[in-house]
Amino acid sequence: MKISKHSYLSLSLALMLITLTGWVAAQEPAPANVTTSIRYTLTAPASKDWTAKDFDDSTWTKTEDAASIPAAVPKDGEVWIRIRCDLPWELINNTYAKVKGSGPVEVYINGKQTDPKGGYPSINGWRPWPLTPHRNDQPGVNIYCFHGKGSAGFQLIHEPWVKGSYPEIKPQALIEEKIRDANIIRGGDGNYYMTGTFAGTEGDGPLFFDYKSGKHWKNNDGVKIYRSPDLKNWTDLGWVWTFKNNASWCQEPFKSNDPLTNGKQAIFAPKFHYLNGKYIIVYGVNWSMHNHHWGIGIGVADKPEGPYRETSPDKPISEGYDAHIFRDDDSQLYLIRNNGLLGKLKPDMTGLDGPMKLISPENYPFVGFEGVSMIKRGDTYYVMAADILLRPDGGQMGSTMVASSKNIFGPYSKRYVLLSEAGGHTRPFQDEKGKWWTALYTWSGFSHQFGITGIDFTADGTIFPTGEVIQPPQKVLKDVVPES
Repeated sequence: MKISKHSYLSLSLALMLITLTGWVAAQEPAPANVTTSIRYTLTAPASKDWTAKDFDDSTWTKTEDAASIPAAVPKDGEVWIRIRCDLPWELINNTYAKVKGSGPVEVYINGKQTDPKGGYPSINGWRPWPLTPHRNDQPGVNIYCFHGKGSAGFQLIHEPWVKGSYPEIKPQALIEEKIRDANIIRGGDGNYYMTGTFAGTEGDGPLFFDYKSGKHWKNNDGVKIYRSPDLKNWTDLGWVWTFKNNASWCQEPFKSNDPLTNGKQAIFAPKFHYLNGKYIIVYGVNWSMHNHHWGIGIGVADKPEGPYRETSPDKPISEGYDAHIFRDDDSQLYLIRNNGLLGKLKPDMTGLDGPMKLISPENYPFVGFEGVSMIKRGDTYYVMAADILLRPDGGQMGSTMVASSKNIFGPYSKRYVLLSEAGGHTRPFQDEKGKWWTALYTWSGFSHQFGITGIDFTADGTIFPTGEVIQPPQKVLKDVVPES
C-alpha cells in the first residue's frame, strides 16, 4: 500500500483547482504527509487489545502491499491486519476500506468496531467498506484493523473530501413544533406540504426528544402534515396516517425486554409526494420485526389529509428506511432508500419491479448512509444523502452529500458536500416560479426546527446553497389602549 509523493502532490493540486461560479474553492489542504505501516499475523493475537492504538505489533509480518496479503493466508486459516496511517482531516472523510473474505469479517478503527454489515457488492473479489456513519478516526495517527478467515485481506483507499466555502446560512423557524427530517412538496392544488419525523402525542409524548431518557425517536403516532400557500404561513393538518387507523403489516408494536423500547412504534423520515394526481406517503418504521427488516410502506390518497390506502397491506414494499419515490420523465417510478439503493417500482406501487442497485459515487462506496432523495434537472440526476463527517478540529457534523450522473443508475460523479451541518435529510423542491429550495431541520444554533434555505446550480451542474432563507411572517402587534 505504498503511496507515492507524486500522487499526493497531484491530489493537493486538484483540490486547489476547484473553482466554480458561485462555489468558492476550499482552502488549500494541509500537506498530505501520510505515513503508512502495514503488518499482519496468521496467529491469533494473545491480547484481546490487538486493535488498540498502543498495541505492540512489532513481531507481526511487515509488508508494503496490503493487496498481496490474502495470498499468504491458508485456505482454512485466519489473518489479523493492522494498518497505521497519519492522515490530515481532508483525507479522512472519504477514507474507506476494501475487504476480502470468504466469511464474516471484522473491521476496527482505533479499537472500535465498525458496522459488521458494512460490506457492499464485491468488485474483483474486494468489497468496498464505508467507515461511516460514525467515524472513529481523527486527524493524525489512526490504526485500522481487520480480522478475517480464509483468503482474506484489507486495504485502505484515501480520497479527498470535496467541499467548497459556502455563504453563511441563518435559518428561521417557520413553525413552533419540534421536528426532524423536514421535507416539502408542491401539491396539485398549488399549496406546499411539509412532513417529517414528529414527536408523538401518545406514549412517550415530549420524551420523544429527550435524549437523556433513552426514549428519543422511539415513539410517535405516524405521519403528520403541514400546509402553506406561500412557504411562510403553515397550518397543521394533524396526523394523516396513524398506526391506530392505517397500519397493516407494521401494526404490531416492538417487543423487547427493555422497558425503554418495549411497545414502541414510530415512523422515521416519511416523505410526501404528489404524483399522477395522487398524494403519496412513503414511510419507514423504527424497528425490525419477525415479518419485516425495518420496512418501507406506501400509502395513497386523493387528498393530502387522506384517507390513505396501503398499496401493499401484507408486507413492506422493501426492507430499509428513509425512502423516497422518484418519477422520471418517462413516468417510470423508482424507490430509493437508505445507503442509496435504487430500484424500479411496479406501476401500482405494490412492490419493486426487479432488484435494487447501489448508487456509488466515484470516491466512496455510497453517497450517504440515510436521508436519501433524488431529483432531476435537465438531463442530470442528483442523489443526496446524509453522512456524519469530521470537522477540521475533529468534531462531527451531519452533512448532506450529493453526487450526479447522466444515467439514473450511474456511473455517478464524486460525492461532495451540499450542506455541511443540515443533518443530511435534504430534499430540494421548486416553488411556483421554478426557484429551488430545500427544508432544514438543524443547523448551527438551529436544532429540531423547520426552516427553508435556497439552493442553485452552477453552469456545469454543481449544486450549492445560496444562503437565502425563507423568513417567517411578521407578527402583527395590536395597539394597546392605555387605561383611562
